[in-house]
Amino acid sequence: MEGLTEGRIVHYVDLFEGKHRPAVITHVWSKETGVVNVYVFPDGSHPTGQLTPTSISFDANGAKNTWHWIEKA
Repeated sequence: MEGLTEGRIVHYVDLFEGKHRPAVITHVWSKETGVVNVYVFPDGSHPTGQLTPTSISFDANGAKNTWHWIEKA
């Protein structure tokens, strides 16, 4: 997957509400399949204030608990 590298900002789709939240890629497991770890920027809604999903798959359609490139404004 072209452009996939640590430090890129993406959208993570929340597992519970399906909200699209900004996240930074912290580790790339597979550039071919797009499996990554992310740090989701806190917005005050998560009980611990931190969310660091691991082994998250890419999904252009935005299924829950996946990531995708940020939509154009």
